[in-house]
Amino acid sequence: MRPGDQPSRLAFFAPRSRPVEAEVLREPRFLRPGGREHFLWSDVYGWIPDGHPTALGLAGLRFAFREYMELLGLGLVRVAGEWQRLFEDRTVEANQRVQKAFGNNLAGVATYLRLRGYRVTAASHKALVGHPQAPMPFLHVVVSPRSARKQYIDPSLAGQIQAAVLSVSLVYDTPEVPDHARMLPAEFGAQAVGKYGWVRVEPYRMTNVRTRLEFVCNLDQFVTDDAHMTESLLAACKEIVGRLLA
Repeated sequence: MRPGDQPSRLAFFAPRSRPVEAEVLREPRFLRPGGREHFLWSDVYGWIPDGHPTALGLAGLRFAFREYMELLGLGLVRVAGEWQRLFEDRTVEANQRVQKAFGNNLAGVATYLRLRGYRVTAASHKALVGHPQAPMPFLHVVVSPRSARKQYIDPSLAGQIQAAVLSVSLVYDTPEVPDHARMLPAEFGAQAVGKYGWVRVEPYRMTNVRTRLEFVCNLDQFVTDDAHMTESLLAACKEIVGRLLA
């Protein structure tokens, strides 16, 4: 019991939706949000008021804590309108519809990669994968909307990148960072590149057997203009892919 004989409560927080045992859901002390079995860490992020990087006291602490949550991948990914669903459970029909719509807008990028000699496949409704047909230092290229991994971005540039990004990445079939991945980002320096503001992400291990080298730019510049999304996604990808695969 809490002070004043108030009953204790239990809440479960997770980065994404997970099943909760029916017995736990029936427990009167278990707190849950409306329409979901448990809370998400993004809920906590959304509860924290906006802060300011140069403020003292609570405003500065709020900003720092939200930045820390973003570094851990626990922040709330805010995207305009229905495009918010790009970062929600892909098994939900409404989310899947939006994710497929974004994938359809990558049609021009798919054609561009095919013309460069890549076999292109779809992935997770909203992404595409380019498989090189000639020997390359990497396994494949992935184009996808993603949550920014700010912990791998130069601190001087991380503040320019929002939580939701368009990512173009090279995936290497090795757990160690290969020379190609070490040398390629060095050519870009600690600066945003091109019209769309591409920023390099330091190579990091995806799994026990693969490494990713990623370049990202803010996603909102594409999803706030539905009428020109296909052509702007193509222009942006040509801008970075042309340099990466030159």
